[in-house]
Amino acid sequence: MTITRPSFVAALGRHFLRLAIWAVLLAAGPVFAQAKPKPAAPPPAPHVYQPPASAYQYKQAQQQQQTTDQLQREQQRQQRQQAIQNTANLPNANNKALLNQTNAAQSANQDRSRAEQQDLIDRYRNAVSPPVSEPARASSR
Repeated sequence: MTITRPSFVAALGRHFLRLAIWAVLLAAGPVFAQAKPKPAAPPPAPHVYQPPASAYQYKQAQQQQQTTDQLQREQQRQQRQQAIQNTANLPNANNKALLNQTNAAQSANQDRSRAEQQDLIDRYRNAVSPPVSEPARASSR
């Protein structure tokens, strides 16, 4: 079998064409791989802005805590005083005059304690109320 020139060129052309197609496919492989849609990433978490606490806010929180602590201590003191008073009244249960006198003293003590607590609350409210600036006065010349 003799190879003629036109058939040799045709065979070579076919091999060259196959080789060229393979080269293009191999080169285009990474391009097609990159073109695949990637799954969507979850959106970033929203950033919550927290402004720094100002000196005024810190002072207000501190005063509120001190006032709350003082009111709780006073309430515990009153409960102890009431328990002591009840114990002291047991032996004098038959003496009405003595019971009336101790009840009046206890009532006065409670009134004083309520006034102290109200004063404490009023001082707290006045201390934490924001400062009020006076309006600028217009000067007339």
